[in-house]
This record gives sequence, structure tokens and C-alpha cells, in this order.
Amino acid sequence: MKSFIIAWNDFLIRVKDRKGFLLMLIMPLMITSILGFALGGVMNNEVKLPHTTVGVFVPDYDQLSTGLVEGLLKNPDVEEFIEVIDYSSTEEVELAIEDNIVEVGLIVPDKWSNGLIEQNIQDVKLLTSSNSDIQLMIVDSIVRSYVQRAQIISTTSHLVLSDIGQSVPVMTGEQNMDHVISDFVTMLRVRAETEPYDVRSSVIGERAVTSMQYYAAGMGMMFLLFNVIVGGKVLLNERTNQTLERLNSTSTSRVEIIFGKFLGTFFYCLCQMIVFISMTYVLLKVDWGSNVLQVFVIGLVYCFAISGLSIIIASLLQDDKAIDLSGSLIVQIFALLGGSMVPIYLFPDILHKLSMIAPNKWALSSFLDIMLGVNWSDLMNTIIVLAAIGIISLCIGTLRFKVR
Repeated sequence: MKSFIIAWNDFLIRVKDRKGFLLMLIMPLMITSILGFALGGVMNNEVKLPHTTVGVFVPDYDQLSTGLVEGLLKNPDVEEFIEVIDYSSTEEVELAIEDNIVEVGLIVPDKWSNGLIEQNIQDVKLLTSSNSDIQLMIVDSIVRSYVQRAQIISTTSHLVLSDIGQSVPVMTGEQNMDHVISDFVTMLRVRAETEPYDVRSSVIGERAVTSMQYYAAGMGMMFLLFNVIVGGKVLLNERTNQTLERLNSTSTSRVEIIFGKFLGTFFYCLCQMIVFISMTYVLLKVDWGSNVLQVFVIGLVYCFAISGLSIIIASLLQDDKAIDLSGSLIVQIFALLGGSMVPIYLFPDILHKLSMIAPNKWALSSFLDIMLGVNWSDLMNTIIVLAAIGIISLCIGTLRFKVR
């Protein structure tokens, strides 16, 4: 009970410092809005593949070429970024590319399907101008995928039918080979039609959130880290002013005092987080995800970890000047490693591993996951790690810190 009284008094003192409280809110809001708007085109979940106009010449529409052009390239699912124009000769396609009517030319070989029977499919000829490399890569990838699938089905059918042809029922005349082939080909055709080729645009990277969402979470977690310094300084200042010694001379134990200071930092940090998230949601229209409880729980354990770190840093340092210097350095290192300054997915492998020591990395990654929609099971690692950081730091700090 005494710990809660100490915590409440600490909380009221910090909240009444309106200048400090507003500074810790306004600064991350300003930086979030600046970075969010400035990098909106770089980290945007609406990124799409470039529109590609494909000029196609098919000498003979057989089964294979019809599947590629009519079934895939002209499919309604891809028409938003692929437009197909039919031409009657290779020369017309080349001329269309020169006149910038199309970005990519696709020339299908004559009697293309015959290659499936002979197990030797001819290559499709792709043409493009010098400034359409990306469009060429897109069409090339689609065609290669289609051809590889056709080859797999063809090879499989040849192998199976070859084995069937050599089986005892067929050789003895007990099995109708024409009927077997017909059923098998029908099965393959149905399987291919029920698993259509699907080409969709998506973001390349580990995150599909907007820049505003990313930096709202990143800046919020970074500025909450400063409570490590604030909480540690409060403890050291009150020890220097002999406030803690006077408290300890009463019936209040050393553990109750330290735990009360821990709770004071925890309540203040939690309040700051709730206000920050609410303000980014209202003012910057940041979507923190559909599960409010998940957001609250991750914020709760993150504030718990920060409060524990404030105790251990106070137990390791002797005065507020040392905590200002060391604490600021630690916050900046954590902010960098944790992805608050630079997106985590841009890090090399060595920094990915080092980032595991930063509590804000765990919180930031989980907030981003919540924005995308995840199950509770996906958040358990973060909850356990942050809770462990808080408990271990609090225990070590309590054992080391002296009130006199």
C-alpha cells in the first residue's frame, strides 16, 4: 500500500510538470508527422506494379498460346497493370515498341504446343525498349512461370502414361488405353483450371504499413525510452536530497520505496503512451490496428520494461550528470538498433541480431504486426521478453540500490 502512495505522489509531481509532459508528447508528434508525410511515397502500402502494355503476336492460337494470352495476360485479375494489344506480325510489334505504343513485345513460336509433345518447348521471344527493363522483367517472370507449369504437367503425363502403357492390364488387353489417356488428360485439365495463375502486386519487404504508421510507433517507442533517464534521475536526486533516507527512517522499507518509484515511472510512462497513441489516431489518422486490447497489452509490458530499466540504471550510476550522459547514449543506441530511426528491414544481418537487445525493437515490431492483424500467439514472445526485462531489471536494481 505504501508503494502505491509513493507511486501516486511521484506520478502527480511529473504530470504537474506540464512543460516536460507536453514536450514529451509534442516532439514525437512533430517528428512523426514530418517523417510520415516526407516518406509517404517510400513506405506506402498502396505500392503497385507499374502498368505494362504488351504487344502480342501469335502465329497460331493453339492450346498453349491460348492459355498464356487469353487465360493469363488478359485475365481480369491482372488487367489493372497489364494491357494486351494483338498484332498480326513480328514487324508490327517491333514498330509499336519503336513508337512507344507498347513497352514489351511478346512473340509466340508457331505451333508452340507441339513442343509439349516432343518435350522441347521453344522459347518465347520478348522485345523491349531500353527504358522498360522493369516491365520486361515482369512479363518474363509471368511467361517463365507459365511455361514451367506447362512443362511439369506435360512431363508428368508422359511418365505416368508410359508406366501405364507398360503395365500388365494394358499389355494383356484388360485395360482400355484410350480410355485411360482420356481420363488422365481430363483430370490434368480440370486441375489446371481449378488452380488459376495468379499475378498480384504487393509490397517487397517485411512491412506493409504506411510511413505514418511506422514512424508513429517508432517515435513513440523512442521517446518513451527517455523515461529510463527521468525515472533514474528521480531516484538519484531524492537520494542526494536525503528524501529516500527520511522515508526509510519511517516504517517504510527500502523495497517499498524502490517499488513505489518503479510504479511511479510505470504509471507516468503508461499515461504518456495512451495519450500519444490517442493523439496520433485523432490528429494524424494513424491506424494502430483493430485489436485495441493487443495495443494496450504491448504498451503495458513495454512501459513495465522501461520502468525496470530506470531502477537498474539508477543503481549502477552515482549522480544525475552520469545518468544524463549514459542514459542519453543508451537511448540513442536503442533507438537506432530498435528501428525507431531507420526501418528494421534495411538492417544487415549483424544488426538484426544486435537489435534483439533493444526493448523498443520488440515493442515496435509487435505494434507493426498488430497494425497488420495478428493472433495473440504471435505476440507472446514480445510479451515474455519485455516482462522478463522489467522483472530482472527491477530485481537487480532493488538489490543494488542504496537509499543512503
